[in-house]
Amino acid sequence: MSEKTLKFIDVAYSYPKGGFSLFIDELTLASDEITFITGDNGSGKTTLAKLMSGVIKPAKGEIILMGRPSGALSLGEIGKMVGYLWQNPRQQLFAQSVSEELTFMEEIKRPKMTREEKEEAFKSAIGRLEYFDLAHLSEKSCFHLSHGERQRLAIAAVIAAGAEYLVLDEPTKGLDAKRKKALADILIKLRDENKTGMSIISHDEEFKAELMERLIRLDKGRIVDE
Repeated sequence: MSEKTLKFIDVAYSYPKGGFSLFIDELTLASDEITFITGDNGSGKTTLAKLMSGVIKPAKGEIILMGRPSGALSLGEIGKMVGYLWQNPRQQLFAQSVSEELTFMEEIKRPKMTREEKEEAFKSAIGRLEYFDLAHLSEKSCFHLSHGERQRLAIAAVIAAGAEYLVLDEPTKGLDAKRKKALADILIKLRDENKTGMSIISHDEEFKAELMERLIRLDKGRIVDE
């Protein structure tokens, strides 16, 4: 197994006001594998996802992301390796148009880009939008997209930022059968062509059956089955 993994070593996290705690003795997630995370409500699925993506930090233990200890990384640095897709993709889209969603980060990093560099960034964005079947919507407002289109755009944005691993929280919520199939096709394409690994929190048995390569079940903050 290569260094392109997410490793949990003696990790513990407790919410500040008490109540729920999560304990992961040892867990390794490969960056070219689709893992489903299941469990009852309150079992720790979303807490585990937030630890993977750096949204929260462990109180104890160590998380190694792609060979680097997460404790030494900023949230921005983690975001370039692990992309977290929220249940509502509208919450993580910021730009006015679809194409700008994929170019504005480049403009923030390089505010003094020349016209030629801006044109190159736009061409790169269009190429990525084609990959996600969104190029025909490049000038459309992000706020006028369907739920499925927003979802694909959010995935395109985190991949454009450099993410090699995706964490998706209930990605099929609000999608009809056609849009679920489109999402499944995109995720399989990313796994096969880009070697992008992913952890998916989902109660959707049909979606799970189509994509799952590995299953982790949580109960009361611990891994009870794999």
